[in-house]
Amino acid sequence: QSSRFERRSKNKTKNAAKKSSLARSEKSRQELRNCNDPLEKFEQSLIRIEVKRLQRAIARQEQLLENYIPPRQNNAPKKDKKKFRNFWDIDPTKWKLTGIAQPAPEFGAEPFNPHLSKVGRNLRELSSDELLAHPAHKQYLKLLNEMGEAYLKSEDPKKAIKQFKKCLKIDPKDEAKARRGLVKAYLHDERAEYAREVIEKYAEEDSGTVFSYSMLAIEYISFTFLKEVGSCEGKVEKCLERAFRANEFLPWIFACSDDFVRKIDPTDKFGDPPEGSCEEAFEYWKGTVGFWAGLDDFFDRVRNYLKANDLRPPKEQSVGNEGLGEKRYFNRFRKVIAKKGYL
Repeated sequence: QSSRFERRSKNKTKNAAKKSSLARSEKSRQELRNCNDPLEKFEQSLIRIEVKRLQRAIARQEQLLENYIPPRQNNAPKKDKKKFRNFWDIDPTKWKLTGIAQPAPEFGAEPFNPHLSKVGRNLRELSSDELLAHPAHKQYLKLLNEMGEAYLKSEDPKKAIKQFKKCLKIDPKDEAKARRGLVKAYLHDERAEYAREVIEKYAEEDSGTVFSYSMLAIEYISFTFLKEVGSCEGKVEKCLERAFRANEFLPWIFACSDDFVRKIDPTDKFGDPPEGSCEEAFEYWKGTVGFWAGLDDFFDRVRNYLKANDLRPPKEQSVGNEGLGEKRYFNRFRKVIAKKGYL
């Protein structure tokens, strides 16, 4: 009887362990299904492709800076159209082969390219002012800045900080505006004190969307969560007013955050949008939606601010000026706002 009892107890423990393992596996599978969202996987694959492309582009641009050959400029007058040779004339001495049709110097070797064989100029030997003014170097700084933004999208703020700092070290005047990316990277890395230092350093030069809304986030976190000395409700309100003046589209996007998450396509590329435009708001929202969504009750606070001040969404003529936005993005914005009943 004792042996039978032992066998039964062993079977019970085995069944219980089996059920618990099945429950754990089912839970892990459920978590895997939740995180393997097709849209999220698609966005991550796009980001990885973008990072690889920028790495190759930066490597090529660095080689170009060390051996710069100006692009060919064909300023010769246009010649008359060439007459086609007689089809029946098969004399090969009259043929002029160009491009890949040229015979290689030896079997298996690549055709000779005289342009690539030239020894160019090392642009790094120029003075700092001449180097910064050179188009090839401006393109290099632009690629470094884009690389930092790509690292930010891939949730790697430490690499992004390193990239933006490199850009600022090369170009102290910061024509590529890497300081804005540096502020966003510091906030993503939860280093608000460093972000505040950068904002205060460039406060006189830059009062755009990134700086205004980053300062709003810093003051909101300081007052709501950290309860720091010197933080108060008035500072948050002032920062919110300043941010609204910098870009009046973003508060409405915050107020309708759930709808705009689905409306902004991850494949949309806004390039370098005009400041204060609807495209700039979409570009900023696309890159920082996770950060703002993590601030508890922030979207409710924005809704209360819009309601208390009796504010209305931007009208069509406010973005109808020359170079201030495309119509399709503004129409997308108005559709969401109208659906939520703000018009």
